[in-house]
Amino acid sequence: MIAPAKRIALTVTGASASASAWEATHAAPVLEMPVRIRYMRGTGHDVDVRRLLPEAALLAMLAGASSIWSAGGIRLVPGGVHTHTYALREWGYRDEHDQVPSPSSDFRLFRALNAAYGTPQIRAIDLFVFWKIQGDAGYGAPDRADGPTAGRGAAWIDTDCLAVADHAERYARLIAHEIGHVLRLCHACSLGARPEPPCANAACPNPVANDGRLAPCRHDSRRLMRADYAGTELVPYEIARARGAVRERLVPNP
Repeated sequence: MIAPAKRIALTVTGASASASAWEATHAAPVLEMPVRIRYMRGTGHDVDVRRLLPEAALLAMLAGASSIWSAGGIRLVPGGVHTHTYALREWGYRDEHDQVPSPSSDFRLFRALNAAYGTPQIRAIDLFVFWKIQGDAGYGAPDRADGPTAGRGAAWIDTDCLAVADHAERYARLIAHEIGHVLRLCHACSLGARPEPPCANAACPNPVANDGRLAPCRHDSRRLMRADYAGTELVPYEIARARGAVRERLVPNP
C-alpha cells in the first residue's frame, strides 16, 4: 500500500510568464479551461483518496500541468474540488473492488460514472481521482465512443504515481497528458512494451509504422502525448487541435 502523501511540493515556474509570452507573440488570446477535481471513494473499501493526495498537492500538480499547456496558449484553471462516493454494484458489477475497471476495457463504466458525477455542461473538464484504476495510471477521452467529437469529457487518474521518486512532476505530466486526450489528442508514439494501434480517427495524424501500429518513441522524445506520458512538448498540429477543442467547450451551444 502506498503511504499517505504528507509532503508533496512542485515548484511551478513560468506558467503566467508563458501565458503572457503567448499573448505577446500570437494574435490569439490565452484560453482558460476550468478543471473540476473530483475525488472518488468506493463504498467497498476505506481508502481515503483525498488523504493520500491532499487538495493542496493536487492543485500544485494541476498548476504544473497548466504550465505544460501554456506553450499552446491554454491555461488550466481550478474549477472546484468535490468528493463523491460510488458503488460498482450500481453499474452492473456483482461486488465491490479496490480497483475501478479500466475504461480501456469498459467504456460503459467510464460514461456511466461521468454522467453520474461529472459536469453536466461541456464547458469544463472533470478530473476524477481514484485509488486504483485496473491496469492504468490514467485515462482521458471525450465521452463519446467515436472519439474526437464535441461532448462531455473527463480525465481519470489514480494514485500509482505517488510510489515513484518524482511523483509531483510525474503527476503534472500525467494530468497534462490525459487532458490532452480529452482535447482530442492521440498518442504520438508507443513504447516497445505497448505496441498499441494508432488513433482510429484519420484526422488525428500519428507516425504509424509499416505494420499499422504506432512508431516507437525515441529515447530523446519529449512529446507530451507519447504513450508513457513522459514528455512535455506539444507540436503545432496538437496545439491547433487542442485549442479548437477548448473553444468548442467554452462557447455555448446554439
